[in-house]
Amino acid sequence: MTQTVDDGNADGAETVRITVLLEGGHRETVTVSLQDPQLEILMRQLGAPDPGLRLLQLPVREGQAMLAVRSDRIVGVVSEPPMHMDLSDEPLAAPAVEVSKVFVKDDFLPSEQLKRVYAYALKNAGRFVETSTSSTDRDYRQSEVLFDFPEIAEDIRTRIRKLLPEVHAALGCAPLSSTIEVQMTAHNDGNYYKVHNDNGSEDTARRELTFVYYFHGKPKKFTGGELRVFDSVIRERRYVAAESSQLVTPDDNRIVFFLSRYLHEVQEIRCPSHRFEDGRFTINGWVHQL
Repeated sequence: MTQTVDDGNADGAETVRITVLLEGGHRETVTVSLQDPQLEILMRQLGAPDPGLRLLQLPVREGQAMLAVRSDRIVGVVSEPPMHMDLSDEPLAAPAVEVSKVFVKDDFLPSEQLKRVYAYALKNAGRFVETSTSSTDRDYRQSEVLFDFPEIAEDIRTRIRKLLPEVHAALGCAPLSSTIEVQMTAHNDGNYYKVHNDNGSEDTARRELTFVYYFHGKPKKFTGGELRVFDSVIRERRYVAAESSQLVTPDDNRIVFFLSRYLHEVQEIRCPSHRFEDGRFTINGWVHQL
């Protein structure tokens, strides 16, 4: 990176007066050396398409105070004397990839309870309804769901609450409330769920943690149905899917937890028999923020 000051106004100055324009119409003025690394960081973050959440610390009020601000809160800068920084001589760094943290536990239910859950799903096959999404795009998700199953749901909630301290330690998620949504889903031949997150709308914003519990008949008579959890990058101040990801197989009696903001998908299921009892079943849901 190179930097130049307008010689007609600078008088050979080695410092520059910077007014930092912040979101909401706020501003702070700082005087910094042209060699101050914070100045280079500030200008580079403004010039980068993926500014991320870097914390900048700049002295204000003649060094009597410190302005600490996240770079994504900065709208622009005004320099006195006029200053130009050329970033074209160095390639912009690729956006940092946040690797998704996934917690997997096998043998979640005792064997007798597992049999009870599977038998309950088969007995209530006629009560499952077609799933939908907030986008109303019927091609985005294909599966069936059962919303009301109190005989099973409360036991699942109780077991998840007991497991939460371990999950919290592994994932480092925000403090969680006792509110846990649950639903039972059935996937059969050709079913899938395209890339999405679980808290991207106003009515789902309090979801912090997603869980999926898998169960199926034996022997297993379907293929596919893996859960792909994408790593994240920040683009234009939004989390988007990175090229890298983690794949979780839907093993019987397995439960998986991950942050609800992670983008993820359910890969297509193949079940040659098309029979309900031969499909991929889950009890999935969300733990809310405090």
